[in-house]
Amino acid sequence: MNPPSDDARSIHGVGEGNSMEDARGNALGVIAGKLKTRVKSELETEQVLEDGEESSFTRNKVQTTTEALELSDYEVLKSAAGGGRRFVLLEVNRPNLVRSMKSELETLNEELEASLEGEQQASLTRLYQLNRSEPQIREALALASLITSVGQNVNLSEERVRYNGLLAERERLLQTLRIGIQTDAETAELGDHVTRMLLDKGIHADRLGQGEAYSGVLRISGKSERADMFDEKHVSLNVKLNLLNEQGESVTTSRYKGAASSLSDYASARVSANRVIAEKINEQGIWKALKLKEGN
Repeated sequence: MNPPSDDARSIHGVGEGNSMEDARGNALGVIAGKLKTRVKSELETEQVLEDGEESSFTRNKVQTTTEALELSDYEVLKSAAGGGRRFVLLEVNRPNLVRSMKSELETLNEELEASLEGEQQASLTRLYQLNRSEPQIREALALASLITSVGQNVNLSEERVRYNGLLAERERLLQTLRIGIQTDAETAELGDHVTRMLLDKGIHADRLGQGEAYSGVLRISGKSERADMFDEKHVSLNVKLNLLNEQGESVTTSRYKGAASSLSDYASARVSANRVIAEKINEQGIWKALKLKEGN
């Protein structure tokens, strides 16, 4: 079963399977593969995205598109059976698919407008917005490229320039970010751990110094409860991480609890409790711990 050539009106795919449902799914996979190949090529020439996220977002977008096709956006042109197998030829209406994806892109744009309002924010506040919106920005970039690829004559260059500009702005803010770490008597050890985590992410972080210029300040404060448990000194520590921008406005607040015991003294137990909380933050990921991002 040979499919006709794709044209400005339609995209075709042939599928084979043990059942009609399997054959349809495989035919849709062929069509999605055509879209994936074209949009992946276009995205690679447009921008190399970090940490392999490009292929992930492209794959997710193609899967989403395929699921939508299975609902209503294809037509069975021909089917056949032979040798216990089923064969099917599908056609996807290109203009309808473009129209559906444009509607999805409009929704993404509205969400981005709402989450990124106020470009004249303090740099740390703006970085917070961009970090939280990064998945949507990358998804919109992939979708815009997919629409351009499928629509052939559709021009979304302004939108793609905007999305790439937002990603570039985020990168600039990350490169210039400098965070001052401020602790109290209960959290000095945790401050050292958090400083190292930020440095490992390439962020300039150090102990808050007088007269120094910072993009933001991370205040790490703690309140402990002490108790004698058998022959051990026990400390339960409640910690608050409050990230402030350069104007002193609170950007994010996170809270953690940790507890530890020591055979020697409360100070040693407190240090261990600091370490317990640091391990929790490290496991969660410093960006997520500071609520600067959904992921690590």
